[in-house]
Amino acid sequence: QTEFKMFVAPKVIFWIAAVRAMMKSEADSIQTAMWEAVALYLAAGTLTSIAFEVFTSLENCGGRCSPYLGSIFLRTAALSFVLRGSLRHRVQAEVARIVTLRTTRRAAAGIAGLVGVCRTGQALREARQ
Repeated sequence: QTEFKMFVAPKVIFWIAAVRAMMKSEADSIQTAMWEAVALYLAAGTLTSIAFEVFTSLENCGGRCSPYLGSIFLRTAALSFVLRGSLRHRVQAEVARIVTLRTTRRAAAGIAGLVGVCRTGQALREARQ
């Protein structure tokens, strides 16, 4: 019961921030607002996990480690990623580069398969080499 109530708050915060972001008109401001929504969700979730960890530890008198301890570290790592714009941009650029490269190779292989006498799979294997 208490656990459910504590973990609803980050979700409510996220949805309010996401709706706020969706009301924007420009793509850049929408993206910025959505990253802020993710950051708020992670921050609220981390604080909730810390509070629940303290609550569980006090309840169990330190007898065992709560499963929420791991989520604190994961949420903190994700939050640091979300808050570092330069790292986010580098990761997004690398993913875009990989996707573009794969798409270009497949398109070229498809055209080679249509124009030439080889099959698309063979052209794709040759394009990788």
